[in-house]
Amino acid sequence: MPSKQSKQASHDPTSPLVVEFNAGVLHLEYKTPRQYATDVLDVDTTRAPDNRVQNTGLEVRSYRLKDKVHLVQTLSEVETLVVFSEGNLVKYYRHTDVRTHPLTRLLVAKSKTYFHLTKRGLRLVYACFIENKYNLPIKQTYLVIGDEYSKRKDFPIYPDFPPKVELLQKAIFTDFIPLMPLLQGEPAINAKIGVSIDLDGTTLAKLHLVKGSRRLESKGKRWFYAPIGRTHRNGYSIFVRRNNQAGLNLVRRPLSDTEKMFRFRFYESLPVSFLLFHTAHVVRRLSDRTVNVYYEKEANQIEEGTINLFRKARDHSKSKNFFILNSWAKDFPSLRKEQGILPNFSLKSYWYLYRANNLIATETANHVNVVRSDNKYMKCASYSQRFIFLQHGVTYMKAHEKNTSFTRNREFEPNLMIVNSLKERDVVSSMLELEEERLLNTGMLIFDGIEYGHITQKSPDIVTIMLTWKAYEEHIKDATTTSYYKTVTALYDTISKLIDKKNIRIVIHPKVKELMAQTDMADAMWQGTIAEVLAETKLLITDYSSVCYNVFYQGGAVIYYQPDLEQYEQANGKLLPRDDEYTGHRIFTEKEVKKLVQQNITDGKIGMSGLRTKQHIANYLSINEHHDGKNCERIFDKLMELGII
Repeated sequence: MPSKQSKQASHDPTSPLVVEFNAGVLHLEYKTPRQYATDVLDVDTTRAPDNRVQNTGLEVRSYRLKDKVHLVQTLSEVETLVVFSEGNLVKYYRHTDVRTHPLTRLLVAKSKTYFHLTKRGLRLVYACFIENKYNLPIKQTYLVIGDEYSKRKDFPIYPDFPPKVELLQKAIFTDFIPLMPLLQGEPAINAKIGVSIDLDGTTLAKLHLVKGSRRLESKGKRWFYAPIGRTHRNGYSIFVRRNNQAGLNLVRRPLSDTEKMFRFRFYESLPVSFLLFHTAHVVRRLSDRTVNVYYEKEANQIEEGTINLFRKARDHSKSKNFFILNSWAKDFPSLRKEQGILPNFSLKSYWYLYRANNLIATETANHVNVVRSDNKYMKCASYSQRFIFLQHGVTYMKAHEKNTSFTRNREFEPNLMIVNSLKERDVVSSMLELEEERLLNTGMLIFDGIEYGHITQKSPDIVTIMLTWKAYEEHIKDATTTSYYKTVTALYDTISKLIDKKNIRIVIHPKVKELMAQTDMADAMWQGTIAEVLAETKLLITDYSSVCYNVFYQGGAVIYYQPDLEQYEQANGKLLPRDDEYTGHRIFTEKEVKKLVQQNITDGKIGMSGLRTKQHIANYLSINEHHDGKNCERIFDKLMELGII
């Protein structure tokens, strides 16, 4: 029988936890009778990465404070601070993902899903319940596919895992979703198959339905990305794939002309793909001979130096080396008889793509077949091979951790990757979560084919405008209202008053190419290759494109015009260079643009001394250390040393 004293103690109020946030500092304080120094903790949140849970180091002291949301504070239109306790630990995160509700990560949709995809539609048979241990105010739940399909469902809600008998009674669902309504208009390529939760009547938290696999998880999380069901209808390839957490996505993309060829349909058929995949797997395991396959973007070019590495490996190593190129590529006729050159989508190219030990390329495995291929065997072959990523642009501008498929455990995580400096290695290792030993500081192949510093004050006064297309503007139907279109137009109007119009080049995104061809900018639209325009650019005006480093290598000057910086960083992550690391002047308003170019362009002549300063050059050389034209030799020696070629 408990004593009167212990009974009284059980009803005493527990020490309250005060949680406050101001000027980047999270203040945590227990209000206790004795008030020790350990009762107070101030946490600087300014350096915490966005959308990642951080541990404060403070533990809760009572049952009532466990698994509780302590603070939700709006910091700006796109940023929210959430402080919560998970078990005994007090944690926080800064939510900046505009696509989801700030409290989404505190909810869990537990599910197990089976599906069948046909030309008629998608049938789902699944168990699903919502784990709501923080007791968030859920109003309604829905089954959703992207933004195109939503069906109200009464998914059961529990604070923790319920008895299995209760799940069998309340949490088993069957749904059939017709396919045609999902193909209307211009559907988004990727659509989450999942659960939408109405938390506040206006914003929905969206969580994936899951189809797990212990077998795939033991092989590596990137195996989850392989398609697990496909069909074709109305000129679309439709298939289901998972993310690296086994969450389901429906992919819809227009069929390419290549996919309509008979030989493509034959080699990509399931029986032929099955035979090639398993035969090549056996041969690869039994053979001592290393096979390497090389390619560049869409297997349609030889502009980035990969062919030089292929030739060196072919002529000076014991491995078998093949370069795959589309038969319709402009360079194929002159190369077709060269040893090791294989036409894409031929029997030989398919065999060696399945058989290869290593894929050595400036692009992902997507680019040697069909981008977003629905062939699970072709995808799985690349997951079982080593990927040596040669890069085609310096990784020291845009952050990649939010959207890239190169991060650890994602689909195209490289086994080895080329970098251009120790500074770039440091950034890539941190950003992609790759060990430093996997990052080879040799310099990229693309720079070997470019003369260092050939552009001087005496060079023709060519200005190139090349801006980045923003994925968050994809949904805008009227392209003239996009920031991309408005910025390009404003820059052209400013520059055309200072430079002869025939010396202005605009590298335009395909989304607005047809529209701009109907304006007075049509003559300035560049029709050649990117490499060709960069080779003659004396002044590049860009926002976030890594081609800035290519232009600077050749001797050109760069202006970084970033009027939408805050919105861009919210969508893509913080830019990598510090303010004092840029290789050109950085400006943010149209007024600043006009002032800068008017100061440095006189009588149609670009003054390089004011646009390409000694500090800009020093910054560049710390980001790209190599300019001796021997990058190919260094890469070859490294790969030989590592037993790759």
